[in-house]
Amino acid sequence: MLAVFGEVLPLAVGVGISPLPILVVILMLLTPRAKAVASAYLVGWVLGLVLVGLLAAVLAQTTGLSTQDEGQTTVAWGQVVFGLLLVVMAWQQWRSRPAPGEESALPGWLSALDRFT
Repeated sequence: MLAVFGEVLPLAVGVGISPLPILVVILMLLTPRAKAVASAYLVGWVLGLVLVGLLAAVLAQTTGLSTQDEGQTTVAWGQVVFGLLLVVMAWQQWRSRPAPGEESALPGWLSALDRFT
């Protein structure tokens, strides 16, 4: 059981200090209804993390990945595929960045923060 915590703890710390949620919280606190918006975001963020964790645990249990040796190989290959997918997405984002001297457009989610209710 402690080995699982040792493997999951770095991921949990990474999620906890990732810059995007911190940026969203800071920007939400600058909106006119900061308290209500921030509370709703906090509840949604925590529920989302709990649901993803529960879904992963249920899938691992029902497919037998949590008990079989074959499951470790499957999970390892899943991590490799997921890592490659992230590299491809990073490459696409890098290629679509604005040219030097050109202003980048404000993301839609960021401009929508002022209209949160």
